[in-house]
Amino acid sequence: MWRRFACGLILAGSVASLLIAGVARAADLPPPVYKPAPAPPPPVLAVAWSPFYVGAALNWVHHTGYVPNSSFSSEAYTFGGKVFGGYRITPGIQVEALGIQVETPSIQLELAYHYLGEVAFNEGSPILSHERSQAVAGSVMFFAPNFSPLIGAPVPIHVFVRVGLAYKDIHHSAFYGTFNEGILSAVFGVGWEYRISPRLFVRVEYEYFSTAIGGPRQSVPGLDGDYRVTFGGTRHAINVMHTPLALTIGWNL
Repeated sequence: MWRRFACGLILAGSVASLLIAGVARAADLPPPVYKPAPAPPPPVLAVAWSPFYVGAALNWVHHTGYVPNSSFSSEAYTFGGKVFGGYRITPGIQVEALGIQVETPSIQLELAYHYLGEVAFNEGSPILSHERSQAVAGSVMFFAPNFSPLIGAPVPIHVFVRVGLAYKDIHHSAFYGTFNEGILSAVFGVGWEYRISPRLFVRVEYEYFSTAIGGPRQSVPGLDGDYRVTFGGTRHAINVMHTPLALTIGWNL
């Protein structure tokens, strides 16, 4: 009996020694290092565009005109500008395709006032003649999907085209008299829009305001005289087309 009791004491002492040694080793170990979980990737910015926007532009305008019932014409460049407001009929919606965020095509309506500038030209008189034009234009704009993810650009970029009509007011002053005439003109355009923030965007765009659509039929050269076209003409004022190249800034309301 005493032998069994002695064996138990020895066994208990061994277990206690092992426990004490384990605790001591654990006390000597450095504290565990917990690695923080990796930060989630930044969310893709989903821009909620307002349907309404306004903006302004500074233009470099090419004037090309033909004086009715004469052989005189003009070709010159000058500065102009425009202010505009628009409405997005179908604003682009961001969706995910092939693991990247893309934006669906959109359609916009835009109304603009254009100051097309003033140029001087020769009509064979002792003093130069002058042409100054302005226009109110309405157009439909078709925007392609955002293609910046395809090229790694940091901001959304959209290519667009525009088609519309404009009422153009032409002021023609000459040695022979002063004429003011309003004409209907076709409007075409193309450009790029850079959406810098949810409210701010800039564009680089090219527009074309044709010669008169209505009025007396008048044949004018097309494409630097390669052929002649007859859409319409003016009665007294110079029949002029304008092609503004614009740097535009806009603001979403």
